[in-house]
Amino acid sequence: MALNYLRHYYTFNSLYAAAFAGEFSTQSDQGPTSLFSTKAKAFTSQAIMSEKKRKSTSAAAAAVKEPSAKQQKLDPTKEKGWLQDSLKQQRTNNKQMKFNRQRLRYTSNTERINQGSEGVLYWMSRDHRVQDNWALIHAQQLALKEKLPLHVCFCLFVPKSLLSTLRHYSFMLKGLKEVEKECKALDIQFHLLHGSAGDVLPGFVSDRELGAVVTDFSPLREPLQWLEDVKKALPKYIPLIQVDAHNVVPCWVASPKLEYSARTIRGKITKLLPDFLTDLPLVEKHPYTAARTAKKVDWEKTLASLQVDRTIEEPEWAKPGTKGGVAMLESFIDERLKLFATQRNDPNAAALSQLSPWIRFGQLSAQRVALQVQQCGSSAGPALASFIEELVVRRELTDNFCFYNEKYDRVEGAYEWAQKTLKDHAEDKREYLYTREQLEKAKTHDKLWNASQYQMITEGKMHGFLRMYWAKKILEWTSSPEEALSIALYLNDRYSLDGQDPNGFVGCMWSICGTHDQGWKEREVFGKIRFMNYKGCQRKFDVAKFERNYLDTTSVLSSKNKAFTSQTIMSEKNEKPSAKQQKLDPTKEKDWLQDSLKQQRTKNKQMTFNKERLRFISNTERIKQGSEGVLYWMLRDHRVQDNWALIHAQQLALKEKLPLHKCRSLDIQFHLLHGSAGDVLPGFVSDRELGAVVTDFSPLREPLQWLEDVKKTLPKDIPLIQVDAHNIVPCWVASPKLEYAARTIRGKLTKLLPQFLTDFPLVEKHPYTTARTAKVDRDVGEPEWAIPGTKGGVAMLESFIDERLKLFATQRNDPNIAGLSQLSPWIRFGHLSAQRVALQVQSSGKFAGPSVATFIEELVVRRELTDNFCFYNEKYDSVEDKREYLYTREQLEKAKTHDKLWNASQYQMITEGKMHGFLRMYWAKKILEWTSSPEEALSIALYLNDRYSLDGQDPNGFVGCMWSIGGIHDRAWGERKVFGKVRYMNYKGCQRKFDVARFEKKYSPKNL
Repeated sequence: MALNYLRHYYTFNSLYAAAFAGEFSTQSDQGPTSLFSTKAKAFTSQAIMSEKKRKSTSAAAAAVKEPSAKQQKLDPTKEKGWLQDSLKQQRTNNKQMKFNRQRLRYTSNTERINQGSEGVLYWMSRDHRVQDNWALIHAQQLALKEKLPLHVCFCLFVPKSLLSTLRHYSFMLKGLKEVEKECKALDIQFHLLHGSAGDVLPGFVSDRELGAVVTDFSPLREPLQWLEDVKKALPKYIPLIQVDAHNVVPCWVASPKLEYSARTIRGKITKLLPDFLTDLPLVEKHPYTAARTAKKVDWEKTLASLQVDRTIEEPEWAKPGTKGGVAMLESFIDERLKLFATQRNDPNAAALSQLSPWIRFGQLSAQRVALQVQQCGSSAGPALASFIEELVVRRELTDNFCFYNEKYDRVEGAYEWAQKTLKDHAEDKREYLYTREQLEKAKTHDKLWNASQYQMITEGKMHGFLRMYWAKKILEWTSSPEEALSIALYLNDRYSLDGQDPNGFVGCMWSICGTHDQGWKEREVFGKIRFMNYKGCQRKFDVAKFERNYLDTTSVLSSKNKAFTSQTIMSEKNEKPSAKQQKLDPTKEKDWLQDSLKQQRTKNKQMTFNKERLRFISNTERIKQGSEGVLYWMLRDHRVQDNWALIHAQQLALKEKLPLHKCRSLDIQFHLLHGSAGDVLPGFVSDRELGAVVTDFSPLREPLQWLEDVKKTLPKDIPLIQVDAHNIVPCWVASPKLEYAARTIRGKLTKLLPQFLTDFPLVEKHPYTTARTAKVDRDVGEPEWAIPGTKGGVAMLESFIDERLKLFATQRNDPNIAGLSQLSPWIRFGHLSAQRVALQVQSSGKFAGPSVATFIEELVVRRELTDNFCFYNEKYDSVEDKREYLYTREQLEKAKTHDKLWNASQYQMITEGKMHGFLRMYWAKKILEWTSSPEEALSIALYLNDRYSLDGQDPNGFVGCMWSIGGIHDRAWGERKVFGKVRYMNYKGCQRKFDVARFEKKYSPKNL
């Protein structure tokens, strides 16, 4: 059904026709390592044992012995696999090692196990291993004491987040598969529970009649909340015991408070090492079997079922599980440890342990690593003390920071001096500004930074020294410390195997917020935060070699793909922006933009036409002799200037010295033909004896059919030429196929922008006139807020640059804030060129900050992606659980639902002809939730959008509804009723984004 409404035709078609006639962190494998004081001796087993005089009554002291002769003579040049055999022997020798009760704390009110219990449970959370695990050791000792079976469980819960990737979950599950196998061999029952611990674990404990729960320790927000949830839901008579199995010295024992730096915690840890850095006893075959055994886990099916981002794959170099971790430790001891002291800060040298992924997932015990490395003391030389400093002191300092500082991932969690200096320099001018997307794709001017990012993307790990440089550059290239920290954590947690860990949080906080560091010489942007630069890296190592290693393999991440600014785009072609563009000041008086555009077009009147913008629809390309003119058939792009189709038509007419038919004010004849193009246009061409037809481009079904109809009935000797005047990069040039998402088309577009994002030549007064002039209908009107035509569009663009552009990056998703461009109606009807908008917004870059890149991403990449979808997908507008609410099309159209926010959004579109962009997503997703089928939902959403929205009946509208309802250009999310795996939005989520009540009050549909 054709949607023919006065709003669209009267104001934005008819009127315009008339107008035409007128190892991350400083604590892990990198960072400035403070030298040991004389009191804090080198970490060797001998030094530790002489560190303090211990009482003979100390159980821990009694257990510590001098290394055996065999240990002292340990030869790391043994045949491959020697470490696995050595560990088995060591654990067997130490099977009677006692458990230091300072490692545990009771989180419940009871400590006694009820009589008649059926077992003890170790809830494995952070430490995914059987041996060398103090939590499991204590659980087994408890079970042996009570003569009960021993169970181990893991609660598998996948948050709906971009941080949930195949890389992390595959590594984790493969490690847990090894745990299950080892548990089975020891008659320990392993259970994989699906869901959040607070939801599934208490019920499991009650069902199995288990008498105690032992768990490990994490200082992070989410695990602490899981512990609290379990505590609340667990029966009060069940002891809940937490054991720090991750740190050598338990976090709460090492210090009862937030430590300022490594120097303040080092002495406390080294003093306690003789008590805690002991060997670990063996987890033995359990003598008490369970009546109800665990169900075998189908690990492949489990991994396949997870709703994670599968584009971030597991790297080849890191073999998951304890065995893989031990193999990596063995290779470190044999090959790399001796280089650690002198070459750990050289990214080209293989000198790091590479153990952080296994330690992060608890597949390898840091305590075991420390013990094994110590045994190689004489052969390792000075590397031993350096490595243990980072493994123990620096790493355990990060747990201290996260445990005693709830704001460990926010700028507000930094020291007062750091917060002040960052605030003082927040407004400092940045030489470069990049968006999160540009940084994620390694599209900066800095080859070393790009190479570092690419290393993390492809290998799941970035060299430790470069992590500092990488994070500090993010601070330098983003609009605020808050944005920098957010982006650094996002990238680290998404791509790095050891991400989402205290080391990562503190590493970013050290680099960006000066945590555990001191104030340095003050400078722009950084303030007193320690500075790092490219030249400093060149003094440290062969930067060019590292860049070659990680950039020569990919053209996509070439440094040529620079940030979106007019300066960088023009420099691709060795051009400089004009002085006027460089000095453009959006604080000029009203209507400055109209004058500026006239001047720009006049200067660029000789700009050449890129013939890749056109394609011949007909079989002929030559204009026959004796023709009386050239016709521009205006279809989608309703403007004179900044219109590549009209520019080409005029250039063609000038070449042939023929009149041009379109608009009278420039001696170009404008004709309004009544009827379908296929019915009326060929006859008009024949009647006027026109020699060529140039038209613009639309990817939609109806315009493509009109084009086909004209082609069929047009005389065969008339060239029919189509020019994409709507997109910056022509649709067929940007990509020859249907693109999956913005990430798949972004690189293609940005690579082509230097060729296509140029200024426009002037459409001049045409020198060749015709005897037969056109008739024009001037009886038109206009809506209140949107003045139709190019002048109205330019005025709206001017107000956007002057008033709203600076807000776009931070407030575009708040419907109460005027942060959007509001340009979509003019772009939809072609009154305004998206290319012109891009050029003008770029010229305002220094005034708008990060908003420029954010806006250009939406204007260019996202908008042109919608044309790609409609052009290469004929079914662009077509796609069962019980619904809590069901509404008819009439009810939805009248905004008669239970949801005040939805009603207000619909009312805004009905009355103003436009709905706020963020609310369009919510609005369409609720239609899916409240109608009987996805097909009905899509039909209603398209009907309402196309009927009421000024920018309706456009690829943006079709793809917007398909994104919201059909998941187009999106990924699969956690499955839920009605939505399945399509992204979900709800009312509470909107309340977290903006003041919903304020918006509801403003647009209450009481008059409908």
